[in-house]
Amino acid sequence: MDLCAKRYASPFSLLDIYIEMGRLDEFVVQVWDAYEEDKIFEIWLHKVDGKSFESFRESVMPTRIEPITSEMVTVTVKESRSILDGFSPDRR
Repeated sequence: MDLCAKRYASPFSLLDIYIEMGRLDEFVVQVWDAYEEDKIFEIWLHKVDGKSFESFRESVMPTRIEPITSEMVTVTVKESRSILDGFSPDRR
């Protein structure tokens, strides 16, 4: 809540709007990303020399993992089954 209060004048009404829209999770992620960006900027501003902010941010930000889709799960299960088809624990 503190992150919202620092950034927005009326965080409660803003949160109510996002809750009504069913998008509170997206808003929380957005606020957290902005907080991380601010922290990285402060570190770059006071501690980093000889590197642009963009290159510094890319070097310290974790890479985003793309969400797992049902197609990806299906492909993984098929590949796993094909591996297990040739496996026989009795064979030495």
